[in-house]
Amino acid sequence: MPHVIDGAIPLLRPENLAEHEPDLRRGGITAVAPTVASLEGYAEAMTVVRAWHACAAAAPDRRRICTAPGDLAAARENGQLGIVLHFQGGDPLEGSLDHLRAFAAAGVRVLQPTYNDANLLGGGAFAEPSAGLTALGRDVVAEMGALGVVCDVSHANERTALDAIAAAGGPVLASHSNARARYDHPRNLRDVVIREIAARGGVIGVCGFPGFLGPEGRRPTADDVLDHAAHIADLAGPEAVSLGLDFADEDEDDVAFFGYDPAFYPPPPWDYPVGIAGFADFPGFAARAQARGWDEQSLAGLMGDNYARVLGAVA
Repeated sequence: MPHVIDGAIPLLRPENLAEHEPDLRRGGITAVAPTVASLEGYAEAMTVVRAWHACAAAAPDRRRICTAPGDLAAARENGQLGIVLHFQGGDPLEGSLDHLRAFAAAGVRVLQPTYNDANLLGGGAFAEPSAGLTALGRDVVAEMGALGVVCDVSHANERTALDAIAAAGGPVLASHSNARARYDHPRNLRDVVIREIAARGGVIGVCGFPGFLGPEGRRPTADDVLDHAAHIADLAGPEAVSLGLDFADEDEDDVAFFGYDPAFYPPPPWDYPVGIAGFADFPGFAARAQARGWDEQSLAGLMGDNYARVLGAVA
């Protein structure tokens, strides 16, 4: 049985997971990577980490926090929803390797050094192009490898992404990023970054956020997502692409908190692509990919096996 995994989901929180579980089951989804924290401080982020553990402990027959090699496979085989704790940014570390070690010990298994702006670790997607990983950022990425935390270069600028790929001790993710060759947006990846991720055995999760798929004025479709997936597969091999659809329910307060530039982020609410607008759409999306020529092995990789391969050493 293949994995079916969404590798980036800000929408899911401990307090609303039960509400979304029926659609997750309808979609056949075996594991998710909810966004635990991004720009928050250490204490707030650790509170959410603990809340996720409590959420899983409240229904151990249905949920499993994946923190050790084999956990994703065991969750799938036992009919549990695998949960991979994911940070979209390194701000919760507050510049401390000890904080990184504490989060790793608490089960965080994927971490982005940066969000959109520059921070203590490096340059985000909207930072100055010359802003790469800092000395502290290099230390953090190296320590992540030793701790079993996979580096995620979504939201990094090109120099920081390439620096992180070089500094990482193993494969890296771009958990929710599209191809800049398909649509020129600062959050999408140039071919050079896609190739470097793939060359080290990593994976890029294509993203359903409408602002990263094409210009405003037309609601995107599943075919737009598959166009980005096909570009990555053609460029770097089908084993280099997965899903990180970035479903979110953000509002004006979130826009202010994250500092979204309206030139690059359409105001919410966001209309996700027709044909892959929510968890229950996963089977139809897979059918559409198959109709477009994805063979059985490549489709299984896209839907989750590629992500599970990269996470297999740590979850």
